Amino acid sequence: MLERWQDPNAPALGPVMIDDDVSVRRSLLQQQDTEVLRYTTTAENPSYLRLRSLNTFDGEAYRGDVEGEALALGLAAFSDSRDDGVPVHGSADDFIETDVEVTSYAGDRLPVPDNVRSVEFADSELDETVVVQPSQGEIALARGQTALVGQEYTIRSEQRTSSADALRSVDPAVFDQPFDAGYTSREEVPETAAELADTIAESARADNAFDTAVAYQDYFRNTFAYSLTVNTAPGEDPLESFLADRIGYCEQFAAAFALMMTSQGYPSRVVIGFTAGEQDGNQWTVSAKNAHAWPEVWFGPEHGWVRFEPTPAAAANGVSTPGVTDAAAQQDTPEARGDEEPTQEEPTEEEPTSEEDTTEESSSEEGTTEEESDEGGTGPSEETVQRIEGGVVTTLALGALLAAAAALTVLVIRRRRAHAREQRWAALFEGGTGDGAGTALGAERIHRRAGALAWSEITRELAVRETAIRWLAITGAWGRPPTHIALDPTLPPARALEDLLEQIDAGELEVSEEQRAAAARIAAAYTSAIYAPARRRVPPAPRCRSGGMRGL
Repeated sequence: MLERWQDPNAPALGPVMIDDDVSVRRSLLQQQDTEVLRYTTTAENPSYLRLRSLNTFDGEAYRGDVEGEALALGLAAFSDSRDDGVPVHGSADDFIETDVEVTSYAGDRLPVPDNVRSVEFADSELDETVVVQPSQGEIALARGQTALVGQEYTIRSEQRTSSADALRSVDPAVFDQPFDAGYTSREEVPETAAELADTIAESARADNAFDTAVAYQDYFRNTFAYSLTVNTAPGEDPLESFLADRIGYCEQFAAAFALMMTSQGYPSRVVIGFTAGEQDGNQWTVSAKNAHAWPEVWFGPEHGWVRFEPTPAAAANGVSTPGVTDAAAQQDTPEARGDEEPTQEEPTEEEPTSEEDTTEESSSEEGTTEEESDEGGTGPSEETVQRIEGGVVTTLALGALLAAAAALTVLVIRRRRAHAREQRWAALFEGGTGDGAGTALGAERIHRRAGALAWSEITRELAVRETAIRWLAITGAWGRPPTHIALDPTLPPARALEDLLEQIDAGELEVSEEQRAAAARIAAAYTSAIYAPARRRVPPAPRCRSGGMRGL
């Protein structure tokens, strides 16, 4: 299994929210990037490769302990693994064929793509030991942990054709089925995750499982940072710490997402395996660095378990959002619907809580030294406050820059977005009375929040711009289609903004030096926001334990 690749010299990792027997982070932290397998496939975009499906949360970690290796849900579903070669929809002629050669792997599960319909081995003895576990989507080996180096096998799988609209319209009654089979229920979800789930779903106006999942996926990918080395402080709850610090690794993203979906009444689970790997000629190679954890949500027998991807692209291990969510994320937003009145957004993790509020005035009056800051080098000063204010102005300027080529039909939406943006910034800078307000720690907290909010405003503007391009292309309102521009999520913030401005400058708009300097200030503030938690030196105040989470 995955622990076979653990670096023996690596430090203890502490609570990981995933069964230690299948820890992904231990694999990703190893020193050697071992090739695990190679494969060829007829799929244009190969799916992730599954090892284990973990379906219950015991208060500390996700584990795979739902009884029943057969149909745990009591009925066949599209996502079940099968070995009969019979398609659920369409014809067997449409099957995807994947030929796998194992180069370095030992375990009791075979890495396999989604929706398996048959599996064949070159080794007849190995073929006799295979056990198909339908509802888990797994292919297990009856004799347990086995060295598979040199083994070859062929998987035939069925391509998913579910559309966003089809997933939105599933009968709500189907969501009871996994709960009845023993999956973690909404009553077992820690309060911390449930409250955040409520806030985000309400803000996104998500009234079905698919839109809720897309909202959570976007929330994690756009407002959290990725790190393999972040650790939960002694005595802290790992889930609470992850959601508060907004930095973590794939197991935490997958587990938190699954718990939040479950809290809304949508059955979810965590899957351990590999991303699709890298293409090498007509082959794909999968290495230890492609080890990954991701969530799946149940959409009834017709669609089965559907993958979502909350881990940010900065993981750089081949993560990709499911195709069904690519365009859907922007198609049913309040801006896209053209709602007449802007609404006051509910507070989310993008905005300060009462414990972290402070005033712009108190920040500028603080005048503390670097040694007085909790970060030992990023204490608030007049220059810091100017940088935050510059971030506000720059975000608005970049928003205008990105929207400059829009036609008049988009301007109304822009006005509404500008009003909503002003409300978000006003909420950020309102006077606070919570713990830390008016202190160096409080000022530093609002500095980080401002950096994160400024960055999110830019990503919002880019998303709306892409939506406008699609709309106006349909109506023919563009004289000449504009250039597509985007932030590269694999780059550090400063370089990503530089690259974005270079894309803009290459078009018809000229980027001024003032705008470049302002962008640098945003990057600096955002960098502080996403990386500061990993350098935390001041012991945190005691947290209240959420239901179901034990002290670690």
